Amino acid sequence: MPLSRGQQRERNRQHRQDERYREQARLAAAQHRARRRQTHTTSNVADSDNNSAPKIEQQSEQINQGPHTENNTPWWITFKQMFHHRRRGLCDDLTWDRTCQHCGARLLKGERAGFCCNNGKKIVPPLPQLPPQIWELMNNAPILANKISSYSRSLNNLFAFTAIGTTGRFVRFETGTFSVAITGRTYHRILDVAQHQSSIHWFLYDEHECEQRGQQYNVPAIWIRSVRADLEEVNPYVNTFRLFQNVNEEIPAAIELTEASTNGDFAAIIHAGNIAANVQPRSVLIWRNSENEPSFMPIYSRHYEPLQYLLLFPHGTLGWGLPNNTRDLNIDADDENVLGFTQMQWYRNRLLTDDRFLRFGRLASEYICDMYSRIEEQ
Repeated sequence: MPLSRGQQRERNRQHRQDERYREQARLAAAQHRARRRQTHTTSNVADSDNNSAPKIEQQSEQINQGPHTENNTPWWITFKQMFHHRRRGLCDDLTWDRTCQHCGARLLKGERAGFCCNNGKKIVPPLPQLPPQIWELMNNAPILANKISSYSRSLNNLFAFTAIGTTGRFVRFETGTFSVAITGRTYHRILDVAQHQSSIHWFLYDEHECEQRGQQYNVPAIWIRSVRADLEEVNPYVNTFRLFQNVNEEIPAAIELTEASTNGDFAAIIHAGNIAANVQPRSVLIWRNSENEPSFMPIYSRHYEPLQYLLLFPHGTLGWGLPNNTRDLNIDADDENVLGFTQMQWYRNRLLTDDRFLRFGRLASEYICDMYSRIEEQ
């Protein structure tokens, strides 16, 4: 018995919500397009003077284990096939041909003007210009700039005050374009300052350990010294963490970072002893010599981005966050932060209006994956 229009719409709605069904539909569409391309290639060869049968070679990419579709084809190979099929008709459109008159975002040919900032109604406050030594490395030496883009994740991780992790894993690609792929949900873990792998420990007690760790990642020492000098000059967290030096190293201590106000100000309070008394709700605690397990950054905190991505935000510019009085866990993705932006509006405007996200390409890829997970978590 045929379905009515209402029943058909309801079934289609259920299918759209079924991830397994969507994956099967995408795979079936990719296979259909592949068969059409093969038929088209065979037809062209038959019409030419050379009637020999076409030889279609499939190049297998040696990639370590990762998510696969139902027919055991890695999803990235399926995506590659789909992209190459569409690329011929899209190449002319993948060019920046103008900028937004409101926020200055560079727009691709065919993109609707004003989508980046809602026609000037949602413009994120601009980031401060990069400090001089980081700016010099990024702009005045093209060869170095290209290498910095590839090594930007390693360089940033040498200074990050939190450690990024995932409930899944980081997928490594042995061939192809450099990219970042993460499965699961991401989180930021706060390491104890007394641990030698903590970058805060390196800033306070052992700056040479940072350079030695950089050698393991093939990061030049001159880059590490340049970034460190700029951070010591302009980053507010570096000066805040020096409060630990006022407390005996044998005594457990914690620095409390209060939730930031609308104008970006936050207070830092140091507590001595095992228990931090009178800690404000949603504050961030950085421990030294604590017996507690490592803590995790609240995803709604404005400290979430600047504590992890120091190369992108060397001035400690606070990121997206919800108001201090937000306690309801049933938060919608369209909820606005203290400045009146949803997460999508905030990240979109940041990525489209500042060149540092292009220059630090590998790090920007991690940032995008991380923030997308943050949106999904909300």
